[in-house]
Amino acid sequence: MSYPPVDVSLTSDAERVNVELRVYCGDIDPSDVTARLEVPPTLTIRRGETMTNSIGITRTHKLNGWFLASEGMVTSTRLEDHLVWFVAVLTPAAPALTALLVCPGVSAVVVCTRWSAVSGTSLPITVPTLRLLAELGIDLHVNFACYEEGDAR
Repeated sequence: MSYPPVDVSLTSDAERVNVELRVYCGDIDPSDVTARLEVPPTLTIRRGETMTNSIGITRTHKLNGWFLASEGMVTSTRLEDHLVWFVAVLTPAAPALTALLVCPGVSAVVVCTRWSAVSGTSLPITVPTLRLLAELGIDLHVNFACYEEGDAR
């Protein structure tokens, strides 16, 4: 699958931005979520599998999960650009996503995270993008990570 290009002519003061769909799929295997949505994930986790994170902590997953993240797919640091990409990728899968979300034990959330050394900022999101997000029927969470310069990663 190829992803739509994003205009990166406008930037923000953010160091990094990520929009991520997190589908916690109950007893459904993440590969089945991929087949239903016909969208490749950026990460999957399976109940009982272990994963070691970037700081060396190993955890055993308690849930099945399917994730689609914009970071690495969109080079812009504007949240709007990430959301536009996200909606473009997921809109064709919306009926399958809606059907998936009524399955027992399945839940989803969209998480937007913005990393910046600047604490005061705005995150403009246009009405058309908000309407498209609303049509997906998934809650949206926005996180802000403020750090000292050079500590973004």
